[in-house]
Amino acid sequence: MGAMTTKGRLMAGTSGTGDPARDGIEPDDGARDARRVAALRRVALLDTPTDDAFDEVVRFAADALRAPMAAISLIDADRQWYKASVGIDTIETPRDVAFCNHVVGADAPLVVDDTLVDARFAGSPLVHGHQRARSYLGVPVHAFGEAIGALCVLDHRPRGFGDDDLRTMQFLAHQVEHLVDLVTRRSSATPPARQVVVDLAARLSAGESFDAVTSSVDRPAWIYDVSTLGIVAVNAIAIDHYGWTRDEFVRRSILDLRPPAERRLLAAAIDNSEIDHYSATRLWRHVRADGQAIDVRIASAAGTHLGRQVRLVVVTDVTERLVLDDAIDRAGRLDPTTGLPNRRELLDVLARRLERHPVTTAVLCIDLDRFKLVNDTLGHDAADVLLVAAAARVRQCTPPDDVVARIGGDAFAVARSACTIEGAWLLGEEIRLSLERPFLIEDAEHYVSASVGVAMASDGCSASGLVEEADAALAAAKALGRNAVVVFDESLRRSITETVEVQRDIQSAIERHEFELDVQPIVDLMTGNVAYEALARWMHPTRGRLMPATFIGVAEESGLIRPLGDQLLELGARHAAALGTPVSVNVSARQFDRSLVHRVATLIDDHGLAPGQLVIEITESAMVDDDHAAIVLAGLRAAGADIWIDDFGTGYSSLGRLASLTVDALKLPREFVADLDTPNGWGIAAAIVALARALDIEVIAEGVETERQLEQVRELGCDAAQGYHLGRPRPFARELADRRERPPADVG
Repeated sequence: MGAMTTKGRLMAGTSGTGDPARDGIEPDDGARDARRVAALRRVALLDTPTDDAFDEVVRFAADALRAPMAAISLIDADRQWYKASVGIDTIETPRDVAFCNHVVGADAPLVVDDTLVDARFAGSPLVHGHQRARSYLGVPVHAFGEAIGALCVLDHRPRGFGDDDLRTMQFLAHQVEHLVDLVTRRSSATPPARQVVVDLAARLSAGESFDAVTSSVDRPAWIYDVSTLGIVAVNAIAIDHYGWTRDEFVRRSILDLRPPAERRLLAAAIDNSEIDHYSATRLWRHVRADGQAIDVRIASAAGTHLGRQVRLVVVTDVTERLVLDDAIDRAGRLDPTTGLPNRRELLDVLARRLERHPVTTAVLCIDLDRFKLVNDTLGHDAADVLLVAAAARVRQCTPPDDVVARIGGDAFAVARSACTIEGAWLLGEEIRLSLERPFLIEDAEHYVSASVGVAMASDGCSASGLVEEADAALAAAKALGRNAVVVFDESLRRSITETVEVQRDIQSAIERHEFELDVQPIVDLMTGNVAYEALARWMHPTRGRLMPATFIGVAEESGLIRPLGDQLLELGARHAAALGTPVSVNVSARQFDRSLVHRVATLIDDHGLAPGQLVIEITESAMVDDDHAAIVLAGLRAAGADIWIDDFGTGYSSLGRLASLTVDALKLPREFVADLDTPNGWGIAAAIVALARALDIEVIAEGVETERQLEQVRELGCDAAQGYHLGRPRPFARELADRRERPPADVG
């Protein structure tokens, strides 16, 4: 190691060499120092806990240079603060006595072989105090192009530091800079605490200028007018980050920063809730001036500025953080529409909370009662707007510690710890009332309500079990007529037990082929020809002949409807072949997919059925997605099946929509037939029949119980009728045996 013999190679030493690495230069003016301090504040390292990575660099520096003291010091406006140190027993010193102050001022290495021979350090408390710093070598550490501090070693004795020592320290300083960069990126990807933004907004409301309030903010920030959504003021970091000039920024609204697809979602969230901390949990997309999309999180708070109501917004760009994160796992744990945790994430968080709060954790399941109406009448985009707005309101009703998740199509859940059953019920009521308020969608008010189920943890319960109990309470709230809050109790527990038992029995019944089909005649009102509807029956070994109401709902909820439906379709195709006439088989919305097309095509081929002899009967709920429904229906018709719509008019379909889906017939519900004696009932039924005829769709009247009703449906122009007046459901074997002996039905 080459020795340096010059003593006191300081910034203004008389023995200067002209080399900044040896002599140093005087600190720059106040403007430069202000920029340097601002850069230091942006890295967010001051007053942070110790960090193993920084400590390791300091220890290595001390070992490499065989020095008893080493440190990473950060030079603030008026103090020196040590991020890491070895052999130094203080955490900070005044700036004016710090050796490192000269390093950052000159932005160059500083070498002091003997502090006692230099007038600027001879009287320093670091030299004469118990630290006894007699020699020093420091090199600058940079961030954002500014020297924010120094990596240094000190010795208790005068010594000469050589060129190799300097190169080692410069190498280690670069490692420190890498660490600072990593910490900065990690910090910049973490939104500030909500209270920080609230406090800043309070200062703004108290009359401080926007520039003064945001001077300590290390990321983009602006304020916008809550009535116009126009941006009022913006900080320099936002201008630099987004690429617009200040004038261009203030000519924009906060909606202009979003991609077109997200503007409606943001507008809905603003229109339908007093957004507070909810927005900080949502991942948004912004668009910069160059068209680049970035992922951001928003923290905001209300305030006033020059007499107008504004919101202060602090933006955290998490684009790079998301790339570094496990994107697959993240996508699997968040709902993409609302940004809320999904069911999987809810269950994971809930499991951890139950470990800490085994009997004071509550779960609320929330379902929007009239969501389907919005979805069917306004479309999926409007439905997404409603979901985002509803999520904002639920989040607004809950403190930050509560977990709010979207667990299904229009279903949300809230998990709360350290809670009582009374407190959980009150929260449910608050959420229900919040969701009763009108939602503004596409410049019109729309009303939904909410049903809420509440369940309280008990010793030994699981996360999934607690959610199931809340869901059972939700089902009970819907059964009460919706728009209600129900708490899970022992009666509901017994109901769940019974449901589980039924589910187990259904599985066994499918395996033992205990399900059969009764057939009920459907009579053509012109020709008297007969088709049949196949109606499922469960031949239970102990409870006897069970009707669909006792098992279809459980089968749908449990997923058993698919194997059960396949079995019933097989029976229906077999019966159609044996009867030589069309047979309609009811299909659940859960079966209505492309696999159904393959199943039906195989059955028609296996049983040699003629076109239209196997009829697939579906409800309107199976056709919520027009594109999906069109594909499945086209496949079924190509396979040779006819399509009937059951209970038409009790959902939200339109005849025009049915025409685009090319169905063969619709059934006029028994409620409409029973109401034909009233002017209103007759008018509704007549309109349906007339429009159906115009679209070349046949109409089958259900629930014809009397001769009078038979006359009425004929007068309406229905093509066929079904009901007890024309024939009750009977076992297939009996109908097959009697078919040839029975005269044709009298249809008048």
